[in-house]
Amino acid sequence: MEENETIITIADNHGTGVGNLTIQNVKYFGRPNFAGNPDKFNKMGGKRSFSILIPEQYRDTLKGLGWMVNTLEVRPEFPEEEAKHILKIAVDIRKDPMFPEDVTRERMPDIWVIQGDLPPEKLTSKTVGILDRNRFDAIDIEIRGWEYDREELPGVYSARLVTFVGVMKPSLLGEKYNLLG
Repeated sequence: MEENETIITIADNHGTGVGNLTIQNVKYFGRPNFAGNPDKFNKMGGKRSFSILIPEQYRDTLKGLGWMVNTLEVRPEFPEEEAKHILKIAVDIRKDPMFPEDVTRERMPDIWVIQGDLPPEKLTSKTVGILDRNRFDAIDIEIRGWEYDREELPGVYSARLVTFVGVMKPSLLGEKYNLLG
């Protein structure tokens, strides 16, 4: 096994749907959008998501379980490239309608960042955007499946983030002044 190789562990499904996936040494595909800003695929904004690369050796197993793994085939103008297998992951954050500004009442994934010798910091909807503009030495995640439409697409699952742990690359000033992000 190579250092920093992506490793996927599939949990037992306990008889319903699909089991959670734990993915170590995640590699992003494209730009993450944890902040939910408007972009090419999210014109109005508000949808928080990111996409990751799935190694070839896991593609068929995950697709066989129903995970929505998409493949970008090799483009003719770049024959030296390999096909890329991608899983889009939604980041659901639900605010308490009675207290929309109170981040302590939000329902959201556990999102942690570690930088240098600082203690791990748990992010909120107001701070999670730092994940969009920082680089990481390591990212590990846990995701759960969400069945698209039981009538139209039975057994097909999109991914929802459960836990994110990212080790941020240190910056000289960030380390000097104990700054995060």
